[in-house]
Amino acid sequence: MSPTTVLRQTTALLLLALVPSLLAAWLHPKRPGQSTGSEGVQAIALADALAMSDRQPVLWIDARNADVHHSDHIPGSINLSLPAWERQLMNFVEAWDPDQPIIVYCDSARCGAALSVAERLVREFEATNVFYLTGGWEAWKQSQP
Repeated sequence: MSPTTVLRQTTALLLLALVPSLLAAWLHPKRPGQSTGSEGVQAIALADALAMSDRQPVLWIDARNADVHHSDHIPGSINLSLPAWERQLMNFVEAWDPDQPIIVYCDSARCGAALSVAERLVREFEATNVFYLTGGWEAWKQSQP
């Protein structure tokens, strides 16, 4: 067998092994979901968020649109969504204490707006101790009596 043939066959075998491996990693049922954000943003479950808010003041940020926030929201939360960022930003600046944890939520676990808003707060304000609520508004409503 010539060296070219061996190299070609080896490359083909590697590619054949790589495809199922990538598919398994992508489709695996225990593949990590959106559990960690970018540096400085962490996921937090509702129970942990409530325990944190019992120990210290927390700034709740509602990343949903203004109409939805106006109709119902976590008590004390302020509205800061990406589409209305510039218009709503002053409310955040007035309420924000850099030592206070920030918990951002949106509709549900499938909603990415909370993570996006949290990442932007870290990036633009160098905010620390920023979390996004993994179950979002849906988890909050289900926890209420």
